[in-house]
Amino acid sequence: MTVAPETMDWNAFAFEKLNGVLGEQKARRTMELALRQAGLQSITSAADLYSFAQQLAGMDGFVRAIGGMLSLQAVMRGARP
Repeated sequence: MTVAPETMDWNAFAFEKLNGVLGEQKARRTMELALRQAGLQSITSAADLYSFAQQLAGMDGFVRAIGGMLSLQAVMRGARP
């Protein structure tokens, strides 16, 4: 029996976490900045999520905490640090 690979909207997942803490406008700005810093146009895999999360983890305040949480989620979903 084969198992279908997990399909996930990685961008929506990351944005949801940022939006819940920062609000929509700051979440969008923060997401754009972290994507740019990670050299990504979008998040399409656990590895991308990890790279994105590492950028957040280098920022201040609650953004740093979200970065740590997203890093853990990325590793749990197959990313390798």
